[in-house]
Amino acid sequence: MLEAWLKRHRGHLNHTRLDRTELCVDGFPRSANSLLCRKIIETAGYTNRTLSHHIHKRHNIECAVLANIPTIVPVREPEACIKSYLVYTGGKFGGGMFQHYIEMLEFVILYKSAATVALFEEITSDYASIVKRANRMYGDILTLPTVSDTELNDNIANKVATESQHEEKKFYREGVPNKSRDSLKQEYATFVRSHPQLSRCRSLYEKILQIAADQ
Repeated sequence: MLEAWLKRHRGHLNHTRLDRTELCVDGFPRSANSLLCRKIIETAGYTNRTLSHHIHKRHNIECAVLANIPTIVPVREPEACIKSYLVYTGGKFGGGMFQHYIEMLEFVILYKSAATVALFEEITSDYASIVKRANRMYGDILTLPTVSDTELNDNIANKVATESQHEEKKFYREGVPNKSRDSLKQEYATFVRSHPQLSRCRSLYEKILQIAADQ
């Protein structure tokens, strides 16, 4: 039923497909989803077709987990994450994003033995930790990088620039961290910090940190 729902609502995107998906990499928006997908493709031989990614719905990771498909969920601290999303969308869907964040993390907590946590800071600067954590859970599904995160990030940034020049869209071009958005995030800081659901988001994030340490 979940796959059917995804086909109806996300049929043109890379949702979990039971006949071809080998790995699901999906989390709340602005959690370095694109960068993680690119690092996996760069180092482990997966393709855009065999990965499920960028659906940003609990339904997608739930479909993968229930089908015993290896699943990695990028997670970022809620205040920074939601502020970044507000910048990305121009302030749309602000209130609903808190509940969306809560639903994603609640699912990961419930299925902590079946979904690998990938913390934002690890995606950007300690990818090897994610590889080791996923391999402990699923066997050798990922390959340890042979270069530093700095070099891997630079290689990906160069590819993003090339894709932009040629109008390619293998992944969203916003996938590499962009410091130029930092000043815009301050415009939404008051809204995010005063939202009544932020404390719930933070509480769940603390549980995710412990899960990541235990996996």
